Amino acid sequence: MSEASRRAFVALSPLSSHPMHRDVLSEFTHLRDVAMQVAELIADVRVHMDTPKSADATLELEARFGNITDTQFHPNVGKETFCGILQLLESFPRWSRVTPWQETQDVFYTAELPNEYGGEPGKTYLIRTSVGVDASNQDIQIVHNYKQRLRNVDMELCHMDGESCCMNVTRDRVSDGFDVRVSASLEQKLPHHILPIAVSPEMVRIKQRKRFFLHSLGVEGDTFSFDVSLVYTGKTKSEAEQKQSQQVAPSFEIEVECLKPNEYLRTTGGEDIMLALSLILKCYDFSAAMHTSTNVTYKPTFRRQAGRDSKHKFPILK
Repeated sequence: MSEASRRAFVALSPLSSHPMHRDVLSEFTHLRDVAMQVAELIADVRVHMDTPKSADATLELEARFGNITDTQFHPNVGKETFCGILQLLESFPRWSRVTPWQETQDVFYTAELPNEYGGEPGKTYLIRTSVGVDASNQDIQIVHNYKQRLRNVDMELCHMDGESCCMNVTRDRVSDGFDVRVSASLEQKLPHHILPIAVSPEMVRIKQRKRFFLHSLGVEGDTFSFDVSLVYTGKTKSEAEQKQSQQVAPSFEIEVECLKPNEYLRTTGGEDIMLALSLILKCYDFSAAMHTSTNVTYKPTFRRQAGRDSKHKFPILK
């Protein structure tokens, strides 16, 4: 493995898989502010881990790479950053498993939901119906769900002063797809019989995705996934397919997801900061490996609570 690859996976080492002492932030002072904000996020959504809304409702905790422009987060990291991170992922030899490239088609549409699935009278919700192929048996899979975003923490990649290791505010910040949004969302699976037979799509998305899974000691099964995706979107299925067939540049998207936040927290003695720092380091070490000519760090940007009191509820599109 190259030196860049080794650096990129410092956060895959026991440092981010094992319990860490309470003074761990002293080792990563430049990441203290973002780590504390992500730890706050985890603390805020713990109720959804400890007492799930239903057997079909799960908490999703993920970090997505992208660009923050004028307080808006854009998940397209660009081809160069995408290929660089993909190369690092493919060079790492200790994944618990890796999936081949797989395609799914997602249709987003609005519909009402009954009360037992979290619906409120007079409100419609953005539903996602996903169609894909089960890699294990090649069966067609159709899944319906909606997501309610609970909270975000956005952080920008910035230069650091090489001597003092402090933020260098005299230089332009880095903006090449390595900004990060950490999100917590509640995902509710839905049975098909409560959904309308015919819908008018809000958006159709074709996603080609490859996944890399990582196991952590003390947790049964995969703990984290690193997903790289090529995404084509359109108002209709034919529009999305046309972009794909004409080789229109896709949206290049990368995310890191903690698949079992509750189980992982048990290995840290329940300390939110441990999981927060583990997730951040998995992003930061990619950024450090891809910016070898300068020191970089993350700083928090703004806070934005999710959810809107409007006629429609639009959870996270993912």
